[in-house]
Amino acid sequence: MWQRLPNKVQNVPKAISAAHTFLQKHPDDVMMQQNMDYYKSLPDSDDFLNDLEMKNYENLFIQAVKAYNGENYLPSITNMELAIPEYLKAYDECIAACEGPREEALRYYNQTNFQLQMYEFAKQHLQADDEDEVLEYIDDLLEEADS
Repeated sequence: MWQRLPNKVQNVPKAISAAHTFLQKHPDDVMMQQNMDYYKSLPDSDDFLNDLEMKNYENLFIQAVKAYNGENYLPSITNMELAIPEYLKAYDECIAACEGPREEALRYYNQTNFQLQMYEFAKQHLQADDEDEVLEYIDDLLEEADS
């Protein structure tokens, strides 16, 4: 019923964003298109055209592409550099949620954690190691353990 009465909506900015988000996945929905046509007739409605399901890295990527296409390379680089780590984190979380932690990731974590513990021990209990011999020794131990 609320779709038929868009002018009765209490929070117009949220309604605009919700309609816009819905139309991203269902662009052929006639009733929502009619609602959006009404919302677009309102002043400053473009300010509220937000996709509520878009992830931050997606928005950064889109901004980076737009800046690149406009030959604004510095903002493009900045936005891309911000988007990539967020995307990779979301990707890793998605893979972990679907498949569980991967064996090589666990092995890498365990090795890194062990190296950190050994490094902290060496800093506290061993003499200065200007030539990184202790770290090389730890790496050799880890390689032997993997074999």
